[in-house]
Amino acid sequence: MYPLPKDVQIVAHRGFKADYPENTLAAFQAAADCGAPMIEFDVHLSADDQLVIIHDDTLNRTTTGKGAVLNHSLADLRVLDAGAWFSPQFAGEKIPTLETVVRTLKSRLAFNIEIKADPKANQGQRRMLAEGVSRLIADQKIAAQTVVSSFDWDLLAQVQGASLGLLSDRPATAADLATCRKLDAFSWHQKHSSLTEAQVTLLHEHNLAVFVYTVNAPKIMQTMRRIGVNGIITDDPALGLRQMAIPPS
Repeated sequence: MYPLPKDVQIVAHRGFKADYPENTLAAFQAAADCGAPMIEFDVHLSADDQLVIIHDDTLNRTTTGKGAVLNHSLADLRVLDAGAWFSPQFAGEKIPTLETVVRTLKSRLAFNIEIKADPKANQGQRRMLAEGVSRLIADQKIAAQTVVSSFDWDLLAQVQGASLGLLSDRPATAADLATCRKLDAFSWHQKHSSLTEAQVTLLHEHNLAVFVYTVNAPKIMQTMRRIGVNGIITDDPALGLRQMAIPPS
């Protein structure tokens, strides 16, 4: 299982998203090159049950394709350009598969895999997504360097053999903490604007690591460190690392 970070861990949100096209190998490699210990990225299922890395349910925003990711085969997805929308210099970047990213970077990075099921996915497709991620983690022997997170807690409950992180845009309720216990969750991932020091203390009392998203301002990074979070998810990991190198005031 994933070890509790000794210091505040900087997590590169969709890779080095500030300067590179999100969820591409270029963004992930840049995050590793700047010294980020962990990358966060999103996994969807293709029409032929392959695990691909892209944030949205649809292709429109970040690729040259259109329509739902779930309606396209891996072969269809691999011909799309996933970099030119960000900058011409990244033209030719592709939608990567989960296996490609893990194989390429597992010697350099830890992974926060956010699993996302299309709202129109059936139960079989949802099960295939959770089982596929679980199987890849086992096959690639990366459980000790991986956290699997999701806003879809029912989907997250189907993941096996990995540290689990529950995503939320609001503070944890007593019912949420009970769900964390039921799932034997490792971490709670909350939007920074709604997180307080008292909540961090409560979550730690329930043996949960606390990751906060998405923090891009130095002042907020320092505040999150002061209140005791375990991880800061940011679009600019280089900035985050510089901030964590500053002695706490």
